[in-house]
Amino acid sequence: MIDVVALLPLWRLDTLIWRAEPPELLQEAWSIAYAFVGLGYSIVCHACWGQTVGKRLMGIRVEGVSSEPLRFLQAVLRDAVPFLFVVCEVVTDYLEISLFEPNGGRPELGVVGKVYVLWMAAEFVTMLAKDRRRSVHDWMAGSVVVRVER
Repeated sequence: MIDVVALLPLWRLDTLIWRAEPPELLQEAWSIAYAFVGLGYSIVCHACWGQTVGKRLMGIRVEGVSSEPLRFLQAVLRDAVPFLFVVCEVVTDYLEISLFEPNGGRPELGVVGKVYVLWMAAEFVTMLAKDRRRSVHDWMAGSVVVRVER
């Protein structure tokens, strides 16, 4: 939740951009870029410092399973599945809007969204059930979340 708050200024910028009613090409480019902002934030913060703003404030850090600093590839792998979901969501949104809903609009929760909810449930269950509370994305990346002294 802290990281959501850290990204609120960008949400405000998004609101301002849409109120300005920019040209369609700019709308499409912004929508795609905005869809990937959270992932970019997560990957860059984890790769550079091993923690996001929220993790830093909570006194935790992501590192390799052998206590080495997280490498860039590991940071990418931690977010590989959400990245694929964002790509699928962007593509399906584009197809739905351009082919089926010429006046815009958005379905409440499409197939991609439902599968993503299942993914998040699997992440949560594995975090509770596995050693060192490692979620599926930690297993994929060879990473672990550890407490750090402030």
